Amino acid sequence: MKKISSFTVIELITAMLISSIVIAISYYVLFLVNNRFKTFHAKSNYISEYRLFCKTLQVDVEEAKAITGRNEENGLNFQFEQKTSTDYMFYDSNIVRLQGSSIDTFHLVNWMRSRSNLNDSIKLISSFKLDILLEKELLPLVINKRYTSKELMNYYYKIFDEQYIY
Repeated sequence: MKKISSFTVIELITAMLISSIVIAISYYVLFLVNNRFKTFHAKSNYISEYRLFCKTLQVDVEEAKAITGRNEENGLNFQFEQKTSTDYMFYDSNIVRLQGSSIDTFHLVNWMRSRSNLNDSIKLISSFKLDILLEKELLPLVINKRYTSKELMNYYYKIFDEQYIY
């Protein structure tokens, strides 16, 4: 009778045990990498939204002819040429931008710290400060608006014309 070479039961069980340990470690590493990717992806989306908000706000500030406060304490109104305007409303967990019939929502945890008027007679906002929360870290955002003399005179005469009827 010819002897057939084969593995013993002990050798097979040992090989299965080692391969199951390797597979378990591989799944655990895959789980850790997947969780790390999800965290990175969420943080990346939040930072992208923050950068998009900053860019949009900066463009609106530069193009605006006048920035005034809204009736709410945490709102701003940007007035452009051709009597168009954009409103920003700052809520605790998001920022809403209304421009005509379009609405943009930025999901950013924020606090409007302060806003300052140009002076008491002209209620134009010259600067405002926001704090935006990013991973337990506050990012201060300070926006300053410089008005040209033409913009100031146009705004002043617009207010003057609304107050007095000829």
